[in-house]
Amino acid sequence: MSPCPTRTPRHSEAATASWRLFRRTRDETFPKNSEIYQAADLPAWLAQSATLDFSHSTSADAGDNPNSTAGYVKYANIEPWLRLNRERAQDLKLHRSEPKRLLDLGCGGGFFLFIAKNLGHSVLGLDIEHVALFTELLELFSVPRVVWRISAFEPLPKLGQKFDWITAFSTNFYLYHPSKERWGTAEWDFFLGDLRQHLTPSGKVFFGLNPLYNGDYYTPELRDLFISHGADVERERILFENGVQF
Repeated sequence: MSPCPTRTPRHSEAATASWRLFRRTRDETFPKNSEIYQAADLPAWLAQSATLDFSHSTSADAGDNPNSTAGYVKYANIEPWLRLNRERAQDLKLHRSEPKRLLDLGCGGGFFLFIAKNLGHSVLGLDIEHVALFTELLELFSVPRVVWRISAFEPLPKLGQKFDWITAFSTNFYLYHPSKERWGTAEWDFFLGDLRQHLTPSGKVFFGLNPLYNGDYYTPELRDLFISHGADVERERILFENGVQF
């Protein structure tokens, strides 16, 4: 019998986050940044991006236009994004895992997949193609991408393989444009059912959600839906450790 999904009590979330940080800092098995950066031609890019001013580039620059690429130039400063995604890979214990097949939804410039690839995993990104910088970064990182827009009640394309991990970090595929209304439980239920078709029998799913305007990450109904399908829910972190259960 699979372990029961859990709701992480709010009073323990801070303790859980603190333990995760402590575990990262004490873990000496993760490759050093210099070892990862040498896996691609990053030193020249790092040196160039260090001279640029990214302070004016924020997501607010895009306004209400979902097709705007304003605000994305900040990702040219790759070092903080590599550091963030190093932590993401570490939290998922990808550095302690045998080679897995990973699909990252809304992969952007491929930072997470680049880290995962250099930990020995087979990777594939899926995203729309409207930011030239992301295409350039994917080429720099040698990370493959399927160009696809995720839409409510529409299945993902056939990808020719099943995955041990499906991830999505801080994406916005679950927004309707231009209203910015979020998917409800019906849309998520369809989506989770479709993801299940792309998982290996022992496959896992992880979402790192963006907050709502009120600071929450989901409605109580959506939280209950995640849990009913086997997720462990901790603030923005939604982990289906034993796959998506139906």
